[in-house]
Amino acid sequence: MKRLLIVFTLLLPLVALTAQDSGLAVEPEEPDIVLPEVILRIEDFSVEEVEAGVPGEGELIAPERTVPLPDVGELDIEEPEIPFNVGEGRDLISTERGSDLSAQAILGAGTLSHLYSQISLNRIGGEEPRFKLRFLHEMLDGVAGSAGASAGSGYHTREDRLEAGIRLHLGSLGMEVEGSFQDRERGFQQQASSYVSHVHRQGELEAHLDLPLGERFTLKVQADGSFASQLLTGMAPDDTTEILTRPSAALEFRHKSIWLGLEGNYSYRTVSGAAAEAMDGVGAQAFFGAEFLEDFRFEARGGWAWNNEFGHLFPFSLALSGTPFSTFSFQASGGFRIVQLNYADLLDGYPFPVLPVTAPVDDHGWFADLGMSFTLTQNLSLQAKALLAWSSALMQPDGSAPDPISGLFSVPQNSGVQLNADARLRWNLGALITLSAGLHTEFIDRPADSPLHSAIVEIEGNNAASRWGGDASLEFAIGDPDIKPLLSASGFYNITDTISLIAEIEDLLYPLWNVTWLTVRLPSGGLYAWDPYEAPGLRGTIKVQINL
Repeated sequence: MKRLLIVFTLLLPLVALTAQDSGLAVEPEEPDIVLPEVILRIEDFSVEEVEAGVPGEGELIAPERTVPLPDVGELDIEEPEIPFNVGEGRDLISTERGSDLSAQAILGAGTLSHLYSQISLNRIGGEEPRFKLRFLHEMLDGVAGSAGASAGSGYHTREDRLEAGIRLHLGSLGMEVEGSFQDRERGFQQQASSYVSHVHRQGELEAHLDLPLGERFTLKVQADGSFASQLLTGMAPDDTTEILTRPSAALEFRHKSIWLGLEGNYSYRTVSGAAAEAMDGVGAQAFFGAEFLEDFRFEARGGWAWNNEFGHLFPFSLALSGTPFSTFSFQASGGFRIVQLNYADLLDGYPFPVLPVTAPVDDHGWFADLGMSFTLTQNLSLQAKALLAWSSALMQPDGSAPDPISGLFSVPQNSGVQLNADARLRWNLGALITLSAGLHTEFIDRPADSPLHSAIVEIEGNNAASRWGGDASLEFAIGDPDIKPLLSASGFYNITDTISLIAEIEDLLYPLWNVTWLTVRLPSGGLYAWDPYEAPGLRGTIKVQINL
């Protein structure tokens, strides 16, 4: 038992009170203050050592968030480049990591001989070097509900993808290197007379160097190299490959909230090993930027470009962005642009394209775009984007039937005017359920048979402890009955803090349709029907995710 004895002796207040009562001013030569020998005595008070854990630098960095639910297809367009973030997705596994190194493995299997595996390793904070490594393998064989299209009968898809990147500093020199390799195969489902499958291989390597030259100057060097190839398998395989290199260098001057500089670039391209010209293109640009009134940013860029396709051009752009109110932000830009196009753009945008004998011509023309973000209420937000562009070389399918020999679709380049608009609404119904809806519209010139409007509606939620949850999405074309809606759903259950079980069901409405169809997302976010190739159909997959 602890006993506490406190003795207080106060003499000055008593002396002052006596003087006040007698009406005399007392002014002693020496104040007579007597202090006790012991003012505070504490007995039986034991002091124990107290330890407090202080988080290290790595622990202060937010852990990597991963949501291994099926892709729902964000409605996106090439311009403008305004963030379309409307809220964070829910985490299936939310663990507090004690180090900056994280690993994840996802393994899955399902109907139609569906196999899925993904392994990733990341170091996103802490001491350098910081790196990322990811490998993905997925394959599917067969078509649900179609006679003669069972596993091994001709229809199949396969994708292998490897991505890696590293970031570090060598003294004052900042370095970042990223690379990727992709191998994607689609079967023709016995619709082509000469070939069995279409293989798209693509690789890319990018290196960025930043070297400070004093306090206000920085030298930035970038080197990009890539290749894209198309292989048609069969009795007489056909292989077409494009190799592209694009180095550039820029010198930037920055003082407080103002920066300006000069940039030069060069590009070289070969097709199927036969070089076209040694100098494919060169250019030089000057740029200027400034931040003002704390919430606004202005950027201007302009210069000269030349290549052996369009000759001399003078691209430029002006951009203004800002947040005038806490609930509203915007970004607007416009000018005359040059868009470099290559085989990779064509193969990424369309599943079965006919590659031209020479590489695609670079697109150029006037453009204007606008993006806005509104926070309507605490739980309701709206994003909207629009693009108006006059293009000299749009890549769009012409709506013709596939070539009976190769099984490929023609995707010519033509001049045209694009007017695209996107809107996305997100509504958080408390902390457990989120609803969102998006609409993409393409006016004026658009791909043949592409819908004027395409939409997506999504719902996701989880229980209060985030132990289980799920989501569902419905994609559909408005006003085009030939393009069928795509309904998918998934659910998860966290077995432990690091292990989660995931179930996915895709194309739930497939049994209702009596026609064969395939929906493919275009780069603009729309849907396109590629007849006569069938969709895989109704299918289910079970996955296990492990976070370390």
